[in-house]
Amino acid sequence: MQWTDLPNAQIFQQVMFIFGIAMGAVLIIQILMMLFGLGHDTTFDHDGHFDHDGGDMFNHDGAAAFGMRMLSVRSIIAFLGVGSWVCFTLLYYWPIWGAVLMAVAAGLAAAAAMAFALTAIQKLQNSGNVSMENALGKSGEVYLRIPGTRGGSGKIQVMVQERMREYDALTDADRLLKTGEKVKVTAIVDDNTVLVEPI
Repeated sequence: MQWTDLPNAQIFQQVMFIFGIAMGAVLIIQILMMLFGLGHDTTFDHDGHFDHDGGDMFNHDGAAAFGMRMLSVRSIIAFLGVGSWVCFTLLYYWPIWGAVLMAVAAGLAAAAAMAFALTAIQKLQNSGNVSMENALGKSGEVYLRIPGTRGGSGKIQVMVQERMREYDALTDADRLLKTGEKVKVTAIVDDNTVLVEPI
């Protein structure tokens, strides 16, 4: 008798099938929304809070790898969707431990690919004719909360050259700048990061 002949195995495989369909459908919708510039991603902090992000993938450096943000709703959906389908398929041929291990590996690869794609899209969106220098002195709003004393980066939205732009942001303030708080851009840190202070 093969493992897949057992009732519990069949139930587990059916769960993977249903999960794969659901996550796959959501993933396709997310990709289409991402390509057409619609919707926002959700990012998770280390302390369990979450925020919304329009294309980048996490709030703190500890969740990033190789310049890509790996912990986000889209990346998690990619992990679950691809992992479920791989597990479902391999259960026909492999023992459960092998199928699960390969599913985890495939899911991680899918999450990394999604993070890479989102990072590339954000860089493309932030490029163009808008000069960051024109953001100096502008007032904006915190989009992803910014840890104080440059303890990590967050995000702000600011109107530059009649276009709403989104930049990574640091602050020298001695407190956390919360989402929705008004800030002023005081310096340019790099090609996608600004220094802000609360207003």
